[in-house]
Amino acid sequence: MILFYGIASSACFATEAILIRYIAARGVYGGAGGYLTLFFDGVYGLIMLTYLTATGVGIQTLPGANIWTLFSAGVCTSLALVLVNYSVANGIAGISFSVANSFPVWHAIFNMVFLG
Repeated sequence: MILFYGIASSACFATEAILIRYIAARGVYGGAGGYLTLFFDGVYGLIMLTYLTATGVGIQTLPGANIWTLFSAGVCTSLALVLVNYSVANGIAGISFSVANSFPVWHAIFNMVFLG
């Protein structure tokens, strides 16, 4: 099942890049395309949170410091998505998306350095 989810997420990311390139070719400004995909990411997140809350595991209680950490992570993720979508819309999609999808390497390096 995990392999299926991994393949499905890869297919969805690839489709996102193709769709952003498609709307850019039709005159939609890159920033607008990025904000549009963030809107849909937020809608999907809301649907998943609603489902998880209905099953009893969606809402967690966190201390204040953790909330700010999560908020900062969300801001950075949103900024990263806007930048990726902008670069895909205004540059060469294959190169932009290949560089953007190198994030597992950076995660591994940051985890090694900061989390041991």
